[in-house]
Amino acid sequence: MKIPFLFAVVLIVLSCTNKIADSGKHNSTTKTSTPEIAITSTMETLQEKAKRDTTEIDKLFPKSWEGKWGGTLEIFKGFRKGYETPMELHILPDADSTKYSWHIIYGEDKVEGLRPYDLHIIDPSKGLYKVDENNSIAIETYYFADKFVSLFEVEGSLLLSSVEKRGNQLVWEIFAGNMEPVSVTGDTIMGTDTISPVQTFPINVMQRALLGRM
Repeated sequence: MKIPFLFAVVLIVLSCTNKIADSGKHNSTTKTSTPEIAITSTMETLQEKAKRDTTEIDKLFPKSWEGKWGGTLEIFKGFRKGYETPMELHILPDADSTKYSWHIIYGEDKVEGLRPYDLHIIDPSKGLYKVDENNSIAIETYYFADKFVSLFEVEGSLLLSSVEKRGNQLVWEIFAGNMEPVSVTGDTIMGTDTISPVQTFPINVMQRALLGRM
């Protein structure tokens, strides 16, 4: 398990402080410059490691996802497939190193169906990115182990969007439902346990596309 940077520094400081206190019992004239140098050196090492980790994440995503992807988008309502259409996703580097194109094309008409979004790199070390629709809407999106995920609400509908890289494919999925709970359970006391209320929300629509490199 990786120890957070600030927590690691606190541990180092406490460790060095204890060592200084112990050495003072044996020799009150001991200088403290060596532990201070050790703390500085360790902080620099941790900062360098954080930079390396960020670089590795950037190489993994979006670098390894670069290219043009295409396939068929299927839309399901309940267990029935109601509609399907061609779909493309273009993830290409920009002159601005802090962003990529995130262009989505729906349907046969690649002009009418184009959604010229941008993918902004915000903080790769936290898996934080932003999909900018270039129309005043920008959605924070998060990268977890080959999956790019966002959760947002539009006009009373809650949408969970994910794109996952599986081998040579991208699996695009969106689940949508309204924000009126379909049930509320819990909210009771059982013995000595207080059970919190749990709201369950409906899922009415699923969109899914398997996209391969073009």
